[in-house]
Amino acid sequence: MKKRGLTLIEILVAIAIIAILTSIAIPNFSCSLQKNRMKNDIEKIYTALLNAKYVAFNRKIDCEVDFDSTTFKNAKIKCGNYTIGKIELKEEFKTNINPIKFHKEGFTSSLGSIYPNYNNTSCLPKYSCIIIHRTRITKGEWNGTNCSP
Repeated sequence: MKKRGLTLIEILVAIAIIAILTSIAIPNFSCSLQKNRMKNDIEKIYTALLNAKYVAFNRKIDCEVDFDSTTFKNAKIKCGNYTIGKIELKEEFKTNINPIKFHKEGFTSSLGSIYPNYNNTSCLPKYSCIIIHRTRITKGEWNGTNCSP
């Protein structure tokens, strides 16, 4: 008569294989999550900057994007005396300009960049920073020290 079931060694081997595969998958999964959050945050910032520039030029009023000065995880878009939008970010960023002001002619005197608050570049998406020029706003790649278009 044959017995059905698994031996203890077979179960232990299966558990060991699952543990090894899990230890490989978890770091890749967390890196993918971070890349996705960063990509979404960069898009939010980029859209907010373009929106402020557009409103400033079309309505002929000064606008600004003002980041929370402690974590840079929140920002308000203000035009004149009104707040026209807010963004909430999942990741922390740094910038060498705050607030970012757009004049009624559609250009800015706030030149600089917005970049991630950490130097681990292995888990960053292709576009992980934003460069602000006098007349244009471009997305770039953060290499840990510079934002290159």
